[in-house]
Amino acid sequence: MSFLVQRFLKAMGLIVVFSLMGYALIKMVFELACWAAGHDGLVAMISFVASIGFGGWIGLEAYLSLRDWRSRRRAKDFDTPG
Repeated sequence: MSFLVQRFLKAMGLIVVFSLMGYALIKMVFELACWAAGHDGLVAMISFVASIGFGGWIGLEAYLSLRDWRSRRRAKDFDTPG
C-alpha cells in the first residue's frame, strides 16, 4: 500500500473516531434536553439529524486541531535556542 493511501486511511480513521465521540456527546445532550422538556417525535428526528451533522463537524475540527498541535510540537523540537 502506498504512503499516501496509508496517510489518507489513518486520517479518515481518526476523523471517524472523533466523529463518533462527538455524535455520542451531542446525542446525549439533545436526549437530555428532549427528556427534560418533553418534546415530541419531530424534535427527536431533528435532533437525530443535527447530532450527525454536529458529530461530523466535531470530528473534523478535532482532527484538524490534533494535526495542528502535532505540527507545532514538532516545529518546537527543531527550534534552536537563540
